[in-house]
Amino acid sequence: MASSGTAEHKFCDVPTVKLLVGPDKAAFTVHRNQLCEASPFFKAAFMSEFKEGAEQEMELPEDDVTIVDLFVQWIYTGQCRFSTRFELLLRLPTLAMDDEEECFHEPIRLYIFSDRYSVPALRKHVLERLLTYAKNTGFNFRPPKSIVEYVYENTCQGSGLRRFIVNWHAWCADPEHLSESAAEVLFLKVPEFTMDLLIAILKFSMKLRDPEHPFMLDGPEQYLK
Repeated sequence: MASSGTAEHKFCDVPTVKLLVGPDKAAFTVHRNQLCEASPFFKAAFMSEFKEGAEQEMELPEDDVTIVDLFVQWIYTGQCRFSTRFELLLRLPTLAMDDEEECFHEPIRLYIFSDRYSVPALRKHVLERLLTYAKNTGFNFRPPKSIVEYVYENTCQGSGLRRFIVNWHAWCADPEHLSESAAEVLFLKVPEFTMDLLIAILKFSMKLRDPEHPFMLDGPEQYLK
């Protein structure tokens, strides 16, 4: 046994930082090394000479406590425990839920958070969970109007999440779905999505539809570029 004078105390005086989240400034105390390792954005902030670096605190007034809690959970465990309802849908994809649409907002918002704060490994983790659900359902569930609108309002052109949502819709597209009144409203309200969807449908139509779904072949990596 090493003597107390030479022992390396890896967890003694480990620096921490605070994330003050939402309008009420809910405080999350996180080990700085773990946070900075996960995100170059936070590393640049907390290792700088600016206000965040000096005070070791950062305010995130526009972010949601639930989403930041999932982020911190992922930092320490490498996993995200989404709401019970979404976890049930992952395990039992044929389970009908009245709030199935709402269940999907949580992973979508977490992806956008990870994109905003440069956490590529978390983006990949979220996409893997969404791809798992899509594959398990045979792609019979389409991301609903509210999710499409939210994604296009909070991402930029070329976003991997946009391409993922568009490809999901394109693979499920059929004349009956495209003529539904809800779809028509969506096409008018989010014209960028409409154009992206038409291009994706044309691309898919030129590929052979075999049992392996074309937007599953390369895994989530193709949406992280």
